[in-house]
Amino acid sequence: MKNVICLFFLLFSFAGISQVWIDSNAVWNYKILHENNPGFYEYHYDQDTIIQGHTCQKITGTRNQWFWNGSDWDPMTPLSLWENYTYVNGDTVFYFFNDQFFMLYNFGANIGDQWMIADTNLYHSGTMCNDSAFVEVIDTGSMFINSTSYRTITLQTLDSSSYALNGLFVERFGFIPDSSRWRMAPFPQSCDQNFIIQPWHVDFTCFHDKSFPLYNPSGENCQFVPSILSLNDIEPHEIQIYPNPAADMINISMSGKCTVQIFSSDGSEVYKASLTGSETIDITKIPNGVYYVLFAQEETYLDVKRLVVNH
Repeated sequence: MKNVICLFFLLFSFAGISQVWIDSNAVWNYKILHENNPGFYEYHYDQDTIIQGHTCQKITGTRNQWFWNGSDWDPMTPLSLWENYTYVNGDTVFYFFNDQFFMLYNFGANIGDQWMIADTNLYHSGTMCNDSAFVEVIDTGSMFINSTSYRTITLQTLDSSSYALNGLFVERFGFIPDSSRWRMAPFPQSCDQNFIIQPWHVDFTCFHDKSFPLYNPSGENCQFVPSILSLNDIEPHEIQIYPNPAADMINISMSGKCTVQIFSSDGSEVYKASLTGSETIDITKIPNGVYYVLFAQEETYLDVKRLVVNH
């Protein structure tokens, strides 16, 4: 099962003609949702290269962030991200990892289809994960972008996988998250419930390439730069969760209004609501385990709390 996928975003519309993957000069932007270090990711399709007989797209990226110096935001040194290489065959996008190609997205897949996204030697490194990582298609559908219909797949990582790839992926665009911690390509994860590898949460902002005009659904600047107002507009929050561990209910105490999300240790969202002040949440339908409760205001993350559910 090692004819497997390739990296992040897929495309599909050119004058109404299906296109599964990107065209030249593709650029993606993602806003980093973090109170202390806001910023943006930017990915570029730079050039073609031949790997193992396949003509691949070389995709590079940078992470651009700022920190608060007490009176203004100062830029941090941009961080270059790993190079990624992808190619497309039919409805499937493949990516290059650990000297071999894996299936990333299959937009012709059906609900219940599974495939391997990574094969590693992490089993002996203390992560408690299996060497291999698999995803399952839990939903398929379509969405209209610029009056063109694009296929979608929703992926969920199987238990004990060393790498994860969760969420909604769109043909031609790939990863268009709504406040997600996942990325365009599989991300390493820990299977130890007492430890989680937590990348920055991001929101998709922009995409364009040679044959596709700018797609910017939020209308925000593609390259997000924080301002003094973006800090001053945030209300102070003192957040508490109790009891913890919890059985049937949890009480949340905070000042102001927040969006509250609860994620399992594999990154799956199990609860989301907008709450104000002190609230009680019914968790009887949430399985036992370790969870992470995220609090956000105006798309800025304020705090993350660890929650143990034990019915």
